[in-house]
Amino acid sequence: MNGFPRVLTILTYSFLGAFVAVVFTILIMIAVVVPTVPRVPAELSELISVPPTEVFAADGSIIAQVGGRSSIPIERVAPVFRQAVLAVEDDQFYSHAGIDKPALIRATVSAIFGNDARGGSTISQQLAKNLFFSFEKSWSRKFKEILAAFEIERRFSKDDILEAYINGIPFGNFAYGVEEAARVYFGKHASELTLAEATLLAGLPQSPSRYNPYRNPELARERQSWVLYRMFSLGWITQTEYQRALNTTLHYRPLYDHADEGSYFLDAVLDELEERYGQTVLYHGGLKIYTTMDPLLQRYAVESVQEGLAMLDERMGLPEWNAAKRDSVDRPQGALVSVEAATGAVRALVGGRDWVQSQFNRTIQSSRNMGSVLKPVLYLTAIEQAGITPASMVSDSSVTITIPGSRPWTPRNFTPRFYGVMPLKVALMRSLNTVAAKLVMTIDADAMVESLYRFNVHSEQTPNPAIALGATSVNAIELAGIGAGIANLGQAVDPYLVTRVEDLHGRVLEEQIVRRNPAFDADDVYLLIDMMQGVIEGGTGRSVRRMGFDLPAIGKTGTTNDYRDSWFLGATPRLATCAWVGYDDNRPMRAASGAGITGTTGALPVWTVFMKRATEGDPPREFRVPTGVRTVKIHPATGELMEPDEPGGIRLAVHEDTELPDYRLLMLDRIEDWDNLDRVMAEWDQYVGMPWAESPFYVPPWDSVRARWGGFTPQDAFDSLLYEDPMDSIPSVEDLESRGGRR
Repeated sequence: MNGFPRVLTILTYSFLGAFVAVVFTILIMIAVVVPTVPRVPAELSELISVPPTEVFAADGSIIAQVGGRSSIPIERVAPVFRQAVLAVEDDQFYSHAGIDKPALIRATVSAIFGNDARGGSTISQQLAKNLFFSFEKSWSRKFKEILAAFEIERRFSKDDILEAYINGIPFGNFAYGVEEAARVYFGKHASELTLAEATLLAGLPQSPSRYNPYRNPELARERQSWVLYRMFSLGWITQTEYQRALNTTLHYRPLYDHADEGSYFLDAVLDELEERYGQTVLYHGGLKIYTTMDPLLQRYAVESVQEGLAMLDERMGLPEWNAAKRDSVDRPQGALVSVEAATGAVRALVGGRDWVQSQFNRTIQSSRNMGSVLKPVLYLTAIEQAGITPASMVSDSSVTITIPGSRPWTPRNFTPRFYGVMPLKVALMRSLNTVAAKLVMTIDADAMVESLYRFNVHSEQTPNPAIALGATSVNAIELAGIGAGIANLGQAVDPYLVTRVEDLHGRVLEEQIVRRNPAFDADDVYLLIDMMQGVIEGGTGRSVRRMGFDLPAIGKTGTTNDYRDSWFLGATPRLATCAWVGYDDNRPMRAASGAGITGTTGALPVWTVFMKRATEGDPPREFRVPTGVRTVKIHPATGELMEPDEPGGIRLAVHEDTELPDYRLLMLDRIEDWDNLDRVMAEWDQYVGMPWAESPFYVPPWDSVRARWGGFTPQDAFDSLLYEDPMDSIPSVEDLESRGGRR
């Protein structure tokens, strides 16, 4: 027992020593840090007087100023709003001296264990953040904020501090301060806010974009419910008041009487930067944001989406849309993205028919199936993996594929018929699903997924055979990026909206460096370009020419099951543009006649109207032809070479070393056991070198085909393979001019 007092003495002195050391350390930190703490101004209003963040277009013109605050005395703010803010941000505000010790301890413990350390700041600390000219996150910065908060608390009353805070926080939709927020969302003064309205607004500052009630009404109401629950649990409202406010239907003021042409573009920029920097930096930093938007192309994009959808409304028998009246008729929506092919800079972006009516950005936030618009990626993968070319002969015939764990898959073409043997180029021009299904089973769906990722598609992809027909989701910006990568002969780009961000003092926070990744062989990509040019010259996209767009271009249509989505992707060597139309609720689209709305009749007119205006004055620049590629003419039914001056036939690109005719893909018609594809394809090797006429895959010579087809010429045969669109329903140049449209 004699040793116990000695141990107790040692522990006591150790504790006292540690305590003295901690106090000494704190005193040293105070001595070192205090001189570096910024001076608290004489008036708290100076803390919220920061310059607005400015957003610039590519030509240097200002798109928007994010800022501007209307300050009012706290007596003119509804008491229920003051309570709601305190319930959310700092329920001990009137009892602490600048810091919430329990909350700070919780945040400290969370940081020690590697968790999110947010949540320890009081309103005084949040106000103190505006004293600092940088937005670093460190313990020394936190310590300075605490000291500044003590000074604010010492010099100003609690009401003065709360008044400065609620006049400076962002509520989204360019509303800063409670008076502006009350006006923007409810068309009233802050003094007139009800409990339901006050709790909705109090929940917005944590993330104005996420809880935007115009864009995400369900999330906004969930947040409001949580604020109400906090007030009820603190005993600040009764259960009756809680239930009444919870059941109140909120009536929002129409957001704006008009929208700027760049509103969807601006939303996309601010959402991206808020995710990267947080709302404090974005809305309080006085940033200068330089974007890729071309104001002229953006205006053309808005006009084109609205005009294209007006054509679609007419086709579907809907009443004429009036932007001024904004009727309640449920109409299809549209979207368009145009990317500079060489760099990936997004020059125009439109996320819907009318931003005032719907801020949902369908170029980024929408997840839709793609349909045949993704077939170019499949064909490029097949060219790369299987060594085929546009001249490879394929057979459009019935195919059933066994998928483990699922029902057998028998893809169907858009039209209920099969067209037999044809060159691969014609299969893409006609967008034949059976051929696409055979290709994906030849190369494997994993290879196509890998190709999508090589094109800088960031959406998660799942390999399955139906991906050949676009049974996957890629957003419109990513799709436009694919078009740019193809136009670049395989140099993949990553579409971007922001070129540079500067802070209040001109320091560069980030700057975009254009990187083009050589993702695919240029020779292989040019073969795809040749096929996609065929889509526009004589395939499912040939209405582009009828509508008066005459520059060299590539394109591909896309239509999903039951006509739920209409896509068109196309590019010139300068611009890659993607257009989409469809209903937000994913219902089918049908014309008044009952015909389904396809990629040809829905999205293609939007694309064409835009590209005609966007490329006005551009010279007819051809896609660069790599040295390893040659152009040949082949027979459309036999695949045999034809003389350049021989009438008929089809011109297409092949590798320099390609031997013609190429019948390898016809082997696919004999495959019954897809699970043992390697073994089956190995059987083909035994026929290599054997005279074709002696092989079991022999295609009859042209004479017998001609006899069977009643004397058709090679050109007749080619024409018979082309897809017959409902051309009469596509407006011509004259139609557009008669409606007042621009050329």
